[in-house]
Amino acid sequence: MEALKKIVFYLLMLLMLLPAIQFRYNIINIKPLDGYFELSKPPELKWFTFKGWLKESFQKDFNKAVEDNLGFRNILIRINNQLNYSLFRYSDSKRVVIGSHDCLFEEHCLNYTL
Repeated sequence: MEALKKIVFYLLMLLMLLPAIQFRYNIINIKPLDGYFELSKPPELKWFTFKGWLKESFQKDFNKAVEDNLGFRNILIRINNQLNYSLFRYSDSKRVVIGSHDCLFEEHCLNYTL
């Protein structure tokens, strides 16, 4: 039983470290997301200043950079969007409309007059 606990613990630790390993070494080549979005630059510790720490700007900027450059981010976003659509018939995009027969349309394509 003790050995099983250790195995589960090490597997969980590995699972939690996988995104950091993917970010650092890019083990798996992942197709980038399509569309327009702005990602921050990868996080760097040279951003750290005492003044930024006290104003909490360092924490916010560093957190945004880590989230934008996390390993497996693109795959996780795709899985999240697919689950939202498959389970709840919901789209996170503000410009996508779900039509009849579960067809997805962009809002600007539906702007027509009769």
